[in-house]
Amino acid sequence: MYFTTDEYRDSQEQEEAVWARIGFVGGLRHFTPIDVHDLGVLLSEARYRDSRARLDVERAHQWAARLHLTAANPDSVEKIRLSGVPDCSSLTGPPTSE
Repeated sequence: MYFTTDEYRDSQEQEEAVWARIGFVGGLRHFTPIDVHDLGVLLSEARYRDSRARLDVERAHQWAARLHLTAANPDSVEKIRLSGVPDCSSLTGPPTSE
């Protein structure tokens, strides 16, 4: 269980570092092809880091169930399980009617 929570913390820290590097976009008025490439690479890495963090949350739930642990705060955000539904629409897919 401790390994899983440590992995989750590491995943969160790595994702935060990636989003900090994406901050270069804020000062740009025009995007060069290199900027577009770098942004795409960083967004892919952020997506990967997010999926790792979600996997760690799922593993924590599995360990908790296996060890018969219950949350002290069952109505908290941690109660939300992976739904398989993306939180936001894809940048590369067709537009949605949201």
